[in-house]
Amino acid sequence: MGPLSGFNRFTLVLILVAFCVVFLLKETLEVRDDHLRVSSTLTVDVAERDDQNVDESKGNLAPRVFFGNPDGPKNLQPPLMNATIAPSRDQANPLVAVCLTGLARSFTSPIVFKSIKANLIDRLSKHTHIIANIKLQSDVGKQEETPDINYRVKPFPPANRSAVEHALKYLNPTVARISSPQERTKVEYQCRLDRRYDKVKIFSKNETWARRYLEQMRDLWDCMKEVEHLERSNNVSFAAVVRARPDSVWLRPINMSAKGMLDSKPGVVQHMWDHFIFAPREGTKVFSNFWDEYTKCFDVWKGPYSPEDAFREAAQKFNIKYIEQKFPTALKRESRWRRNSHLVCRYQKLVPVDECLDIVYADDPRKQGRYR
Repeated sequence: MGPLSGFNRFTLVLILVAFCVVFLLKETLEVRDDHLRVSSTLTVDVAERDDQNVDESKGNLAPRVFFGNPDGPKNLQPPLMNATIAPSRDQANPLVAVCLTGLARSFTSPIVFKSIKANLIDRLSKHTHIIANIKLQSDVGKQEETPDINYRVKPFPPANRSAVEHALKYLNPTVARISSPQERTKVEYQCRLDRRYDKVKIFSKNETWARRYLEQMRDLWDCMKEVEHLERSNNVSFAAVVRARPDSVWLRPINMSAKGMLDSKPGVVQHMWDHFIFAPREGTKVFSNFWDEYTKCFDVWKGPYSPEDAFREAAQKFNIKYIEQKFPTALKRESRWRRNSHLVCRYQKLVPVDECLDIVYADDPRKQGRYR
């Protein structure tokens, strides 16, 4: 075959260019069943549906969203996610939202996540909706930050993503987000935490500790925005919003159902430290007020310096009754032979300390030791 004429060469080049353009467009627009790339800063992994573990009133298990843009804009609210929520026509089982937010820590232990479902979620209401925001980052603990040895906590390593997904699938959340160790919440440290105003002297220690506090409060604010979005988009109203920690073991079924707590103490926010907070819908400003105020500050922060103080001060500001209540729950640390493990079991008072430790650390083979 002879050499290509000028016209044929030009035609061949056009064909090759057209082929490349079509190929690139196909790669860009391709949507695979298991993975949808929305942008360079946001990836949505569509969760597998387990037909044996899905509440039909919630629709399909919501997508899990991972954020990963270290150079992106700060203080950016995560995209709100849609989910179908049917109104509750059962007065005994009102709509309840559970903000399950924070570092994973011991969340992946079946002792933890199975107790959350059986003794908290299923007990609150048949129409309980979990809004989860779980972080895989390691926990630096509290070793030298507190002079009281009872409050010192050993660090936790980063959590395994697959293990967290397994735990979340068991809980069947309505909305869930997971962030990896490299994907930290972007918080603008625009208002400096100053030790002069921090009576506990922990979160003002340095910027790392300050961000730890700010991210915790920001995550709860984000959860409330998701609550408001789900209410608007479904034309429903939650009767209560709960703040629960993902590393807390529920030793027994919670004292009362959501209906019982709403009826027995109307308008009252009930809490145990910041480990568990039950707020009627009209009292949920305790969750969002801190971040509303912090974003107005551009100098030195003179407000609350701990989550407990932030919730308490918000309740005072909005004239919300905020009372301490004991609940049968205890955080699961890395070992039962830590003074803090004993402290949190002792604090809840509803289950004997030794029984509490046996439940929380049933997977700890060391049945004898000394507290450190």
